[in-house]
Amino acid sequence: MKISTITLVLMTCLLFSRSIKAQEGPQFEGWYTRIVDTENQLSIAIIGGSFLAKKEIFSPHISLPGYLAIIFNDEKNHKIEVYEEFPRHTKILSDGMPVLGHNQYSANSTYSWNAVGYGEIAHNLIDLEIPGVIEIHAQISTFDPFVDSWYQSDRLLKIKEPIRWYVYSMGSKTHYEIKTKGEKSWQIYQGNGLSHQEKNWGMAFPHKWIWLQAISEDHTKKLALSGGVVNLFGLIPIKASTVGIKTEKINWYFAPVSLSNRITYKVDPCKKKLKLTARSAQRKLQVSAWASPDSFVSVSIPTKKGFKKNGGIESFSANISVSAYEKNVLQEMIHFKNAALEFGGDYMKCVTK
Repeated sequence: MKISTITLVLMTCLLFSRSIKAQEGPQFEGWYTRIVDTENQLSIAIIGGSFLAKKEIFSPHISLPGYLAIIFNDEKNHKIEVYEEFPRHTKILSDGMPVLGHNQYSANSTYSWNAVGYGEIAHNLIDLEIPGVIEIHAQISTFDPFVDSWYQSDRLLKIKEPIRWYVYSMGSKTHYEIKTKGEKSWQIYQGNGLSHQEKNWGMAFPHKWIWLQAISEDHTKKLALSGGVVNLFGLIPIKASTVGIKTEKINWYFAPVSLSNRITYKVDPCKKKLKLTARSAQRKLQVSAWASPDSFVSVSIPTKKGFKKNGGIESFSANISVSAYEKNVLQEMIHFKNAALEFGGDYMKCVTK
């Protein structure tokens, strides 16, 4: 069944047209930061999320149950560890005011996620600990906006959405220190890297989705994409995807709500491979991504009933090949290493006959 983009937008607006100000659950918001240190072959992801239960009304005075994850990947020693906690009391602030869901952010906004007993994730710092297990402290000294039109497109939808995704910054300079508890003593890692910062918000993750993020070793090329299948009215499965790429030569954004864009993809859950093509009137972007199945670790995800363990799998050892064409002329051919690749829901399940 083919449905025009305008029809989809109108149907979605009708379905989710309740006032945002009511802030009724189920609803979640989560921030994700990934620090990449290419010199030391380390990458660290930090996830902080908050959840408002079904039929509950959001108030700035309440704290919310949440989710915290620290994923530490040592590529040199082929080691990846996930540390998860489910804090009982969290808050999200935008420009100092408590918020949840909807797009309350602009390109100049500040944000922070706070969890009692664990610490803070913010636009310019990370100060977290899982007591007795791991600590991370980071200073993000610069802000690097991703694709310019991303924020402008996100402002168009002021409705209660099933799921949304927004890249806040990519490639911001970061100094970090990590302490992990070893058998006899604490191990300390220090270095400099680049931070990718993004957020999701909505009612729940879709029943299957893809996500990836990459930055080149010389820091000049950046890629992010996300896609999934949502059920419109609970009946009609619709693929919705967003892709952005930024290099010294091109700065492209393929939005899910656009008459001129068409994004298609195929997933091989068993081989952990993804192929995606994004097209507009004059541009075409081809993306191939893959990672060894044994490089993935499990992470929790937001559902309509709260955060659920083992809802997705993520690798920081992915390879990604990209070809970018404009008017059928090749503009960029890029290969990313040690990228982040995630499959969720049905896309992470290998089913063989």
